[in-house]
Amino acid sequence: MRYSCRTGLTISLYFAVLPVWAQPASNELFYSPDYGYSGNLTLVSNYVFRGETRSDDKPAIQGGVDYDSPAGFYVGTWASSGDKAVPLEIDVYGALTHIVNEKLDFEAKLTGYIYPHATGDNSLEAAVTAYYTITGVRYSYDFVLEEHYLEGGLYHDLTDALRTKLRAGLLHRDKPPSTGSTTTMKEPHPWDIQLSLTYTLNPVSSFSADYSYHENERSNFAVGYTASF
Repeated sequence: MRYSCRTGLTISLYFAVLPVWAQPASNELFYSPDYGYSGNLTLVSNYVFRGETRSDDKPAIQGGVDYDSPAGFYVGTWASSGDKAVPLEIDVYGALTHIVNEKLDFEAKLTGYIYPHATGDNSLEAAVTAYYTITGVRYSYDFVLEEHYLEGGLYHDLTDALRTKLRAGLLHRDKPPSTGSTTTMKEPHPWDIQLSLTYTLNPVSSFSADYSYHENERSNFAVGYTASF
């Protein structure tokens, strides 16, 4: 089974390698920095990535460990359970960032995706992101699948504890599905949209609710609990 777009192994490189000591402008849209070593464990009712379920609409357990440096880079690893065909996904990632000012910063990322039980699905993706205040735009390219993914989004804090995020993306495949593929009747360049709510209980735990719509897969909904350490 080969996924059309990935969540996995991420090693990020930034083109302008300059020391960065200020707080990033709005990395909280796609990635929340927490300087030093940190970890997380999540229980979610449905593992959804870019609008598509990766756990066959069933619960998943996820977790990761990261190191964030105020010098402008982060590295880490993350894993999730999946479905019967691809029961485990392991991600390894790193990134370098450059902060222009208090409102604008950039990030470049190289992402790899590892599936121990389906090694033919392993992949590698590069991404470049621009953040401006509470908004962000990211372009990703998967070298193995030859797929482009463009996404943008914004977040808004409704209260000190409640945050909402809106994200939308468009996938473009360099290689169209083969004639015998089960996806030939579907849109080969689908778009998706996602609305998320996150309620922070305290500095180490939060609840989330996500609704997403994918042009081929239609609607997906997920709730989750995350513990950070």
